[in-house]
Amino acid sequence: MSEYTKGPWEVGIGSRCIHVKIGSSEHKVITGDRGNAEANAHLIAAAPDMYEALKEIHDKIDSGEYLRADDPEVDFMIEALDKAEGRE
Repeated sequence: MSEYTKGPWEVGIGSRCIHVKIGSSEHKVITGDRGNAEANAHLIAAAPDMYEALKEIHDKIDSGEYLRADDPEVDFMIEALDKAEGRE
């Protein structure tokens, strides 16, 4: 996998458009309606966090360890899901 732009990736909601801020750049999210655009923007902004959370969980499981509900990897996963669903 090639390197992606390091975050934070954030959602910006303006009066005319919804965009994702990636580093110093802003990218408009274009869809059919505002509700979809906002949901898509949150999902896009959370992508690096979800990738890192899944990678940490995979590495732990691959090393033969078990995950427990109070493991930090699980907290990281929940935070990434909250971001993807706009609850951050």
